[in-house]
Amino acid sequence: MRHLGEIPAVPVDSTFASRAELSAAGGHRPLIAGISGAALEGADSIVLNGGYADDEDIWDEIIYTGLGGNTVETKRQVADRALAAANLALAESYIAGLPVRVTRGSREPSGHGPVAGYRYDGLYAVDRYWSAMGRSAFRVWRFPLVRLNRTPPRMPPPGHAPGSSGGPCASGEPVGRWTRRRVSASLTQRRAGGVLMRDLNTRDWDLNQVQPGMEVCDRNGVKVGAVAHVYRDPVLEAESAVGQESASKRMVEVKTGLLGLGKHLFVPMNGIQAVTSESVVLSRSREEFDQMGWASRPASLAEPH
Repeated sequence: MRHLGEIPAVPVDSTFASRAELSAAGGHRPLIAGISGAALEGADSIVLNGGYADDEDIWDEIIYTGLGGNTVETKRQVADRALAAANLALAESYIAGLPVRVTRGSREPSGHGPVAGYRYDGLYAVDRYWSAMGRSAFRVWRFPLVRLNRTPPRMPPPGHAPGSSGGPCASGEPVGRWTRRRVSASLTQRRAGGVLMRDLNTRDWDLNQVQPGMEVCDRNGVKVGAVAHVYRDPVLEAESAVGQESASKRMVEVKTGLLGLGKHLFVPMNGIQAVTSESVVLSRSREEFDQMGWASRPASLAEPH
């Protein structure tokens, strides 16, 4: 029988050495698939472990891009993903307003996963869903999920990367603001003319706390530079918008190298893992910056005044 919601024997922060151990505990039954669910019942759990290039994870918000279309050999997407089976289960969770358990694995590239194995990180609600073209030029289904258990993100120990030449960043205390936004509670009720909505608390980094000159660390706590400029969208800031659109219009420019004379990075909101009173922590290691395209200035980005 499918169990929705929390499992008493699997509290938040429970860790597991393997998928088999996670399955045996009931946290996520499938041994391979990232979604546990059925089309008519909804999804009870998902696992984030770096399996899909289009997934995004900023801790309190996830954009999960469903299953299917990938080859077993290369793990690359070679076909459009369909709104069927497990993907349809996530859509049903949105329609019915059902919570989804989220577990992260150590291969999750956002930096929010555990050092080894798997960790259960609590309940999330599916915010909405839509189809879009993915990075592989094939269609994916995007499912934003919002965390229901309010906690700050886990942060890497400052400078714990052995042998790094960048030096450790200052740690500081996490800062940010709890914003309230309205999330649809039931698609069925909206179709029937209802207006039922529910409020969810979600953490959004307060860019007013990010100032030029603050240290910037990579996900391993290694210093990579300092904040050169913060790009804010006044309209989106006023509406407390969170998600792909707002993340693309709010950005931190980072100057690197000795005295800031090296190349500049342009980091979107979903590339920020945490903001402390003394530093900004990025979600990627410095070796991944070029791969993420952060070294290229977006054409649509206005010049700072």
